[in-house]
Amino acid sequence: MPAVTNSRLSRQGDVRPRGSMLPFDTVTWPVTRSFGLGNVVPPMPSNFMEVLETRSSERHLSRAPLREVANLLLVAAAARHAWGVSPRRSLRPSHSAGAIHPLSVLVVRSGPKPRILRLDPFAARIEFLRPERPKRLVDLVDAASRIVPSAAADILVLAADPAVPNAIYEEAVSLVWRDAGALMQTIHLCATAFRLGLCPMGILGHEALEAVFGDSTALFAAGSAVVGRPITHP
Repeated sequence: MPAVTNSRLSRQGDVRPRGSMLPFDTVTWPVTRSFGLGNVVPPMPSNFMEVLETRSSERHLSRAPLREVANLLLVAAAARHAWGVSPRRSLRPSHSAGAIHPLSVLVVRSGPKPRILRLDPFAARIEFLRPERPKRLVDLVDAASRIVPSAAADILVLAADPAVPNAIYEEAVSLVWRDAGALMQTIHLCATAFRLGLCPMGILGHEALEAVFGDSTALFAAGSAVVGRPITHP
């Protein structure tokens, strides 16, 4: 097959900064209560090469205590330094275009009545969210159990808010997807360091957003994974 040489096609979708920022709306999450995470509990000592070489998808999982999952997210996704107001930018372990970080990490706690939580990356708190359509959480848990039947674990969903990237860049949607991949990889490496197991799934996790907002949201799901304690077999 001949190489594609049409420069117009090869540049289609390239991101370009806007001359001036467009107005954008911020998301209000339906928080019922929250708790602070305190200081990070570091993982057991290990070198970086060991983490890189041992990272793999773990499909046999049991549910980890919430404090372990919350500590993992605090390490992998919380802001280390923030500046600006609108938009608010921050330094975190994973890279993000313009330091915007348009992704929220949601946690769906599995069980007969699943709950949905969110990491507040600036306040280092876990927020309990009020679902508008709780049945969609059950649907998500059922979907995950069909994909990874040996994982009786929690579900992580990356909730993307394209408003700020779209306000700053033209053709910004690819930035959101690239940020989602970087964040998922960072969470996966941190899970390995903490001796937790994680398995990304093919489903995006849109059920979580439908559970919280119904059909009235501009957010979209950009990836999901199950996370828990690995089950070792003799």
